Amino acid sequence: MNTVVYTLVASILILILGYFSAYASMRFGGGVATAIEALSIAPLVIPGVAIGIAYYQLFHSVARGMPIDPVYTPWIYLVMSYTIRRLPYMVRPLEASLQSIPRSYEEASFNLGSGVVRTMWGIGFPMIFRSVSVGLVITSIHVMTEVSTSLILIGSPAVSSTHPSPITPVIASLLVYDPLLIHRASSMLILTLSIVIILSLIISNIASRILKLPRS
Repeated sequence: MNTVVYTLVASILILILGYFSAYASMRFGGGVATAIEALSIAPLVIPGVAIGIAYYQLFHSVARGMPIDPVYTPWIYLVMSYTIRRLPYMVRPLEASLQSIPRSYEEASFNLGSGVVRTMWGIGFPMIFRSVSVGLVITSIHVMTEVSTSLILIGSPAVSSTHPSPITPVIASLLVYDPLLIHRASSMLILTLSIVIILSLIISNIASRILKLPRS
């Protein structure tokens, strides 16, 4: 259940940040677009182990003994690391989809008095919603199967029935203590993955109904 919650929260954050990043990168030129482009690519070249260690060392030294110490509340930093690590998988498809939207639609919205934010979510977002749905499913799968940062921030020896751990450290613990339990670990992973995909599709369907998008 922890994995499902973390995945859904991180995927929603990835969707929001990814759309803002893609829109700003495609619609604003100059140094802003270049900086956003570089920041959106950076997580792909930084190993997850490095991100996990950096998060743990930074926030443990700053918030040692506090409620937000990663020793006591690792789920906060799990969601943060998942969001940063998998953001590029949402930004790239959305950039490609935004290229297909004529600028005249947005210019008409501006001429009618709409602001940038309203135009982004009222014009651009519904037109690329199918790409958003695909990106949501893909990022959910990547988030759920994240291994390196999960093991660094959780640590398999600390995993127990009451520990806020995602599925990957649990599987690591099973395989460390008894490699013959690989069939049980595989079943857990497949079941959790199926739940995440189904929930992602349900959320996409509900959002399409709210936006009143036509069905294909």
